[in-house]
Amino acid sequence: MFVIPIPYAEAKDWNLYVGEMPKHWETQFGNLLFYATQYWQEQLPNTEFYIVSSLEDADFVVQWASEYQADEKTNTKKLGYYTTNTKNEYGKPYVAITLGFMTGDGLNKKFELVDEEYALLITIHELGHAIGLKHNDEPNNIMYHSIYNYEQWLLEKTSNSQQDNQIQHESPESSLSTSEIKSIPDWIQNNAKWWADGQIDDNAFVGGIQFLIKEEIIQIQETSQSITGDSQEIPEWIKNNADWWSQGLISDDDFLKGIDFMVENGIIIV
Repeated sequence: MFVIPIPYAEAKDWNLYVGEMPKHWETQFGNLLFYATQYWQEQLPNTEFYIVSSLEDADFVVQWASEYQADEKTNTKKLGYYTTNTKNEYGKPYVAITLGFMTGDGLNKKFELVDEEYALLITIHELGHAIGLKHNDEPNNIMYHSIYNYEQWLLEKTSNSQQDNQIQHESPESSLSTSEIKSIPDWIQNNAKWWADGQIDDNAFVGGIQFLIKEEIIQIQETSQSITGDSQEIPEWIKNNADWWSQGLISDDDFLKGIDFMVENGIIIV
């Protein structure tokens, strides 16, 4: 995950008009906007995002696309784009996020979905522009301009994954019994706190953990134990752990023990 930028955006309430996402994409991408807005609300105190049903009340529009977006300034194509130009069907500035696109030619032509982790990064990035942030020259900053290079990002992710697998193969014994962690994004600690306080439900919290596991931000090693049958109820001690972890009272490793338990008992499906 990218490091936190020094915020120069105005802290305020932002009203978003959000275009409808195709139903068949909701399972994979339905939480994108939630996580992206939570990221900026965490980084910019006193900033809140609200989804409105009236275009007239919106500060800007968020729309989902199925093709590369053309950047009129640079004559390039990107998977994410923000424009202040209001000469469009909405009459508002808008963020366009591409969730899939066509690849190949002729008989080899096929539709390809964007990597979920990248889709989240580009959504956070473009929301940053929409609330007033400019590009940053620091490569590890979420507002770094080359985040647009999807092909390069995929190559780096694949390379890093192969290196991690090689390290695990060469060093089968690890100090962690069933999990290892790269860097848990700060917003997941917010989720843990909100879940413990009853502000979000079990599904929302588990969905966030599933996303982190799937994108290998949290890595769960294979286990011989398997649980079948109906979904299991989350024990109260895991919610207590989440609350304590969000306050820094227990370590990441202690928090991971609860994640391991939920995976091993079929509460989280990976």
